[in-house]
Amino acid sequence: MISDNESSGTGLIELLNDSTNLVLERDPAALADLVAMCSGIKAQVVAADPFERTGIRATLNLGHTLAHALETRGGYELTHGEAVSIGLIFAVELAEAAGRISSETAKRYCSVASSLGLPLEVPGGSEVNAEDLLAIMRRDKKASGGLTFVLPGKDGLQLVEDPPTDALAHAFRVVGVAG
Repeated sequence: MISDNESSGTGLIELLNDSTNLVLERDPAALADLVAMCSGIKAQVVAADPFERTGIRATLNLGHTLAHALETRGGYELTHGEAVSIGLIFAVELAEAAGRISSETAKRYCSVASSLGLPLEVPGGSEVNAEDLLAIMRRDKKASGGLTFVLPGKDGLQLVEDPPTDALAHAFRVVGVAG
């Protein structure tokens, strides 16, 4: 749900922040509203780019580049949601380190994920090699020979190719992955 926010421009991150207690209590009405909102966002995005030709649909993949690498490397020990949560934190920190978003925006995402009890770091990350993950990410379906990430920025989500090495190193450190 958090990753759907940037695709929509609807303020979903604020709604999640305001509804954290209801989500954690599994309030049926609050959950139904959030699921309906996210489903509507996804339907709009897919309808706008049904054959994945314009790049709009790729915005649904915020956090998924690292998530898929974590799933592959870890033999799917993490659930998809856990991997996407960590991938979202990575993407937000990468965007902040690359100057695409403010530190306040990055903190807001991290705060919401944390308050929802989502994982923020790779379990056993100190034993995970960033280069191994980068090699897997270079084979991602969005990649065109290099590294491609969906990152937030001042104009919403965009595909970003080959972000700065120092920004990647920062994002890996934040999610607990060894260099």
